[in-house]
Amino acid sequence: MLEWFGLLHPLVVHFPIALLSVLALSECFRFSQPSTPRRDHRYGGLIIVVLSSLASIAFGLINATHSAGQHEAELLDDHRIAGYAAGLLSCIALFLLGRAIAGAPVIYLRLYQVVLFCAVLVVSICGHLGGELVYGKGYLWPSATSELEIQEQAPLVQDLGIQVSYKRDIQPILANRCYKCHGSKKQKGDLRLDQRATAFLGGESGPTTIVPYNPQMSLLYTLCADPEFPDEIMPPKGDPLTVEQCELIKMWIAQGAAWPSEE
Repeated sequence: MLEWFGLLHPLVVHFPIALLSVLALSECFRFSQPSTPRRDHRYGGLIIVVLSSLASIAFGLINATHSAGQHEAELLDDHRIAGYAAGLLSCIALFLLGRAIAGAPVIYLRLYQVVLFCAVLVVSICGHLGGELVYGKGYLWPSATSELEIQEQAPLVQDLGIQVSYKRDIQPILANRCYKCHGSKKQKGDLRLDQRATAFLGGESGPTTIVPYNPQMSLLYTLCADPEFPDEIMPPKGDPLTVEQCELIKMWIAQGAAWPSEE
């Protein structure tokens, strides 16, 4: 049941983002007005921002707990901290605006405006980090690294004269160690590895599961052989892949990751 609430995080998180943006835009037209009316609709909007921010943080924590190991830990921590900061700034903005409405000196209104714009900046950063969690790093500029650059960076394993076959060498590894979580019956992290199209499309991390000619950019290899964080190693249960199995995957990707229809 809790896992279901975690899935609401992407839905709820858009309320504070949208409302903060609208409030900040309205301040651009109000900045020259030092007075604040007793009945100020901004206060009601900020209350909704604070409540939806708290709900978004709670749902995000639930979602992170039930999807542990599916995201890069450092990126997830940055996203979480940015969310906390955005929620805190929203609360401070609410307090300052409340004081301004109650008749406090105009400095409270000016501080509210500054904190509000800071909250918009922080929530934008938080949203960007959330996008990287879902679509992978660099999702806004997916063509930044060209195929030619990838081939130039890739180790020249294909020059060793050892041709790795998908059917003979790679598919047995995937079938025995990966299909249970990433096969036809279950696609953890929205990743399916038993079909070419879905394997190259990738899952929640974007099209970085298999990057032809570059095993160091391919999660299929790095998460099995050399993950940045130990708790990210794949497969998460049972014995890790042997050195020989990891090397086969590395060589297969370095040689272009030919699938059956291409061999």
